[in-house]
Amino acid sequence: MFNKSLLSIAAAAALGMGVTSANAVVFSYDGSGSAGSQVNLIGLDWSPDNALSIGALSTPPVNGSQTLQTVAQGKLATFTTASGPQSALFAQTGREYTFQASFFETATGIGTSAAAFQLASGANYFKVYADTANNSNQVTGTGYGDGTLILSGTINSLTGTFNDFTRLLPSLYPVTGLDQFANGPGGNGDVDGGVVSHVGNGSNTVNVKIDFLDPSYFLGNVAELILTLNYNDTTNLAVPFNAAQPSDSVVGFTPNYSYVNGAKVNGADCTQGGVTESGTRTRSCDFQFQSDAAGSFVNQVPEPASLALVGLALAAAGVASQRKKKSA
Repeated sequence: MFNKSLLSIAAAAALGMGVTSANAVVFSYDGSGSAGSQVNLIGLDWSPDNALSIGALSTPPVNGSQTLQTVAQGKLATFTTASGPQSALFAQTGREYTFQASFFETATGIGTSAAAFQLASGANYFKVYADTANNSNQVTGTGYGDGTLILSGTINSLTGTFNDFTRLLPSLYPVTGLDQFANGPGGNGDVDGGVVSHVGNGSNTVNVKIDFLDPSYFLGNVAELILTLNYNDTTNLAVPFNAAQPSDSVVGFTPNYSYVNGAKVNGADCTQGGVTESGTRTRSCDFQFQSDAAGSFVNQVPEPASLALVGLALAAAGVASQRKKKSA
């Protein structure tokens, strides 16, 4: 009993007192495991897409803060290795990679010009899929979670900020059309039914503790990787949309905008209730962001002092074992 308890304590201490370092992961981009499909993957660079903070403008604060659910999704733009982005290699994969995420945040300052966010308790996830169908649709928001799950994890830390320039300087940053990507590269015209938006930007940084890797895609000692591998992601947030289309749904949630004297306004106060793009009145007022995420794999490496604890535990366990034998 002594042996097991001491070893457990030392192992927990070693994991808890670790430091992080960048880590390349051997990745088979088509799931075949063949030598020609392998890449030493350091990070993932996602195309601009959508995030939605549910009820951000309609959830009443408690003791000065609000607890909100935020969801996000995206499609991979390219792999990153030690040599940089691998766009040509990525084009050979014959499939799309998508992610979906959901988490709860504690928010302060919503409804003012500056808001801050931290991770709140509650179920959360980050999931990555591989799909040969290539059927994700940014306008409808569908097809992001119907591939083969190849990575999943839970978010164990989050910090973020957002600045609303329309609230700060309305004369310089007036309400404008939410979809400014209408005439940009790949733009499909105004796809959001005339929704307008506040102007602002911000970012959040999350750390994901990985708990599942598909061994067809992630090669090597997967069990060891799951023990030590984390994924760090930084996402830039902005409104209006100028590099992506606003989605009709984000991880299955339909955006509700603030209803302001007949207008659908993203980011405005919810004093008159909410409204969907199609005109259905609601009680909830969400905040829809353009998101642009990029992340890297990091290895949680035990510090030397932590490793010494493990050694001490092993030595103590040996002494206890010898005493037990002598007493017998």
